[in-house]
Amino acid sequence: MSQPAKVLLLYAHPESQDSVANRVLLKPAIQHNNVTVHDLYARYPDFFIDTPYEQALLREHDVIVFQHPLYTYSCPALLKEWLDRV
Repeated sequence: MSQPAKVLLLYAHPESQDSVANRVLLKPAIQHNNVTVHDLYARYPDFFIDTPYEQALLREHDVIVFQHPLYTYSCPALLKEWLDRV
């Protein structure tokens, strides 16, 4: 039997405490052993991204999922910064 894919869920919501939809989506994801929820706004409130750490985290996972609100057909500022740096 094969191992389930290791999933990295990159969560980037600047006001997650106010988002009912995102809480509903995160709750089942957290319950899976093969899913790592990585909250970018909790880890980098100052926007100073640890690029080597983030690159290592990506290499440890098989699947990357981006979960974020859409702002004018784009993602939040911290996720844009993360995409540029990592």
